[in-house]
Amino acid sequence: MKKLGLMLLVLMMLAGCQSQKNDETGKLKVMTSFYPLYDFAQKVGGDKVAVENIIEGGEAHGYEPSANDIIRIQESDVFIMNGAGFEGWAPKTLKSVKNDKLKIVDTSQGVTLHEGHDHDHDDHDHEEHHHGEYDPHIWMNPMNAYQQMKNIKDAFVEVDPENKDYYEENFKRYGAEFESLSNDFENKLRNVKNKEVVVDHTAYGYMLEPYGIEQVAIAGSLLSSEPTAKQVDESIQYIKNQNIKAIYMESLSNDKLLQTISKETGVKILKLNTLESLSKQDLENGNDYFKVMNENLESLVEGLSL
Repeated sequence: MKKLGLMLLVLMMLAGCQSQKNDETGKLKVMTSFYPLYDFAQKVGGDKVAVENIIEGGEAHGYEPSANDIIRIQESDVFIMNGAGFEGWAPKTLKSVKNDKLKIVDTSQGVTLHEGHDHDHDDHDHEEHHHGEYDPHIWMNPMNAYQQMKNIKDAFVEVDPENKDYYEENFKRYGAEFESLSNDFENKLRNVKNKEVVVDHTAYGYMLEPYGIEQVAIAGSLLSSEPTAKQVDESIQYIKNQNIKAIYMESLSNDKLLQTISKETGVKILKLNTLESLSKQDLENGNDYFKVMNENLESLVEGLSL
C-alpha cells in the first residue's frame, strides 16, 4: 500500500507535465507496449516521432509496469497497445495516468478476433499463457499486422495532422510489404503435406488457421529449465506414439535437452518466433517484423514438408 501511495503521489506531481510534441525535437513522443508495435510505429512515424518501448527484450507475458513506466506513458503524446486482452495491466495503469491529451491506440480495432483456447495434449502438463476471452496474438497474421499499422498511422495523423502526407506515404510503402508477405504465406502454406503443427506456445492460430493448419501444444517438460527424467521420458514416448516429425519451439535455449529428445525420437526441432520481444543483438543484426516473419515461414515450410 505504501508503494502504491508513493507511486500515485509521484503521478499527481507530474499531472501538469502534459506533452504535445517534444519541445526540443518537435517529434511526437510515442510509447508502445511491446516489440511489434514499436517496429510498426517507427516505420510509420519515421523521423517525425520518438518511439520508446516499455518492454526491452523481456517477457511480455505477466509484465507489470513500474512507477517509471507509468511516468513515461504519462509524458507521451501517444500510447500504443495491442489490445484483445494482451496487456492485462493496461486498464488499471491507464486510469492512473494524468494526461487528458494522451492518445491511446488499441491496435486490435478492426481485426476479427479468435476465441481464446489452448490445444493441449491431455496427458501432459503445459505451461500456457492465458489471456481471457480472445486470442491476443493478432500480429502473427500479416494482414492483421497491416490493420494494426493502419490504426497507428491514423492516430499519428489525428495528433499531428500537419505531417499527414508523410505518415500516409510511409504506411502505403509498408502496406505493400504486408501484402507481399501475406501472399508468400498463402503460396507456400496452402498446399503443405501436413496440417498439424506441434508447438510449445499456442500463439500461432492467426498465422496458421487461414491455411487449415492446426496448432497443438506439447508437454511442459520441454519448457522446463530442469525437467525430471520422467517428464523427458513421457515427452519422448508421446512424440514416438504420435509420429511427430517436427516440434516448434519459441526458444531453443535448452539446447542439450532438445538434442537428446531429437536423437531419441528423430524429431526435428525448429524455431518459431512470436516477436513478443527481440533482444538487443537481434535488433543490431537488422531483424524486424518482416525479416522474422519470413524466417518463421521458412521454418514452417521445412517442418510441414517432412
